[in-house]
Amino acid sequence: MYCQECGALLVAKKNHQRKQRHQWWPVLGVAIVLVIAGLWWVKQQSPRAQHIPVKVARQSQSAPPASAPKPAPTPTLPTKQLQQIAQKTVLAVPGTNSVYVKKFATAGTYVANNRPQRAASVIKLFIMATAFQQIAAGKFTLNEPYTLTAADKVGGSGVMQGFSVGTKVTLAQVMQYMMDDSDNVASNIMLAKVGGLAAVNAECRHIGTKDTIMARKLMDMQALAAGHDNMTSVADLGKLLSKLYQHRLVSPAADTQMLALLAQNKNHTKLPAQLTGAKVYNKTGEFGDYGVQNDAAIIANDHGAFVAVVLAQGGAQQAQIQAQSNFGAQVYAQLLSR
Repeated sequence: MYCQECGALLVAKKNHQRKQRHQWWPVLGVAIVLVIAGLWWVKQQSPRAQHIPVKVARQSQSAPPASAPKPAPTPTLPTKQLQQIAQKTVLAVPGTNSVYVKKFATAGTYVANNRPQRAASVIKLFIMATAFQQIAAGKFTLNEPYTLTAADKVGGSGVMQGFSVGTKVTLAQVMQYMMDDSDNVASNIMLAKVGGLAAVNAECRHIGTKDTIMARKLMDMQALAAGHDNMTSVADLGKLLSKLYQHRLVSPAADTQMLALLAQNKNHTKLPAQLTGAKVYNKTGEFGDYGVQNDAAIIANDHGAFVAVVLAQGGAQQAQIQAQSNFGAQVYAQLLSR
């Protein structure tokens, strides 16, 4: 049975509790406000909270630094112009003629009719390279003495064939006679010193030549009659001279010595004949019986340097020499006049 008195008491109790809760809300609100105010006051008293004017560097409005400039493109060899020069000069005369031109610090190479041809005395470049390779390896020195024998005497170019048997020279003198006077006696002495034909051919392979082979000693006419001759190509000679000038053939010291020898070569009747003010490092080769007129040269001035090689055989001597002289002068004007 429902008790009205008990119900009334229960309702009154709940209303009282509700009233008590409502009375706490203002107190709680005041307490929260006081806590927040206290925290703000503490923060304001902290030194780090004090306002200290600081100058802030203004970010630069200038453009970001430019990247490094791109290197200028490598100039290209004017092969079309060189072809025109060659066709009007060395390729215009009768005979088997081939040409190679390379300018240093320039992209490209001009080559015409590259093929194995009779080397004549330009083969001495490869004997020289073999000797300096062995000198660098410590196998011998150019200070060593040599005594001339009767068996050393051969004909052709050079001065040593006129020396008396028993004449004493150094290998440095032999090397100089070989390169500057194109001396055949000196060449055969140096050839024997380095180990003969096989040693020179091994060095040719080391250099990276494709058409060069030494098949006989200088003035070995018996071997020549049997069909054995020394052969090379304009590309092989161009590779040797390019490596030499860039000091990448044997070593910087050895290459410098070899260039000094070539600078003293006495035969400038072909490629450099018309040049003035140029530095020339060259080696020629001649073999009249086969119409051979060869020249392999490095030509330089203040504007740069280039390699030029011409091999000619089966033609008339004077026509070949004049054509090579004209070719050298015109290539020089084209490549090093500016």
